[in-house]
Amino acid sequence: MSVPHVDASTWSLTVEGLVEHPSRLDQEALHALPASRLTAFHECFGNPTAPNVPTRAVANVEWLGVPLARLLDQAVPRPHAAHVWFEGVDRGSFRGSPEHNYLKDLPLDIARREVLLAYEMNDAPLDAEHGFPVRAVVPRMFGTNSVKWLGRIVVSDSRPEHPRPLPRSAEPAGRADPGSVGWAGHGRDRPRFTPCRATSVRAATARRWPRR
Repeated sequence: MSVPHVDASTWSLTVEGLVEHPSRLDQEALHALPASRLTAFHECFGNPTAPNVPTRAVANVEWLGVPLARLLDQAVPRPHAAHVWFEGVDRGSFRGSPEHNYLKDLPLDIARREVLLAYEMNDAPLDAEHGFPVRAVVPRMFGTNSVKWLGRIVVSDSRPEHPRPLPRSAEPAGRADPGSVGWAGHGRDRPRFTPCRATSVRAATARRWPRR
């Protein structure tokens, strides 16, 4: 996958699926909604532009954007809705899979409570590399869940049957074909994985050593 350069004049974000009121927002409509600020650590395990180069980075970032809960309240999820899918406009393939859009999902209650749809980062508009024109931000979870270049939000009663890489530390919950490990697969035959979303603390802020 590579960094897409999105034309803001034609871009839109849809909220669809198991909702009473599907919607489509352009950049102006999204920015017109009441915004919130969020300061959170953001941790990444790789760079999609250089997938074979081991990368690990963590930073404290201040985001500005619209809480997903606001859009969900307007859309009104149906009673049997249980998951929210976040789809980026970026496309690519992984380990020989067919080309597809980047896609991640979260349980509905977590998505409603945690997700911010951010369009500013550290008091500046998002640039292309960081997800312009809008990205999901999921605090306290691996950066892979914070989908960049967001184009669709789908409310569903299940996780997507969409081939996509799972977080590196996801562990299979049962035996699976070795060739399929690391993938969600398709339908009833897909191997069962335990979703790995939250990250444990790997760094600590040092206190100044007292003078003696």
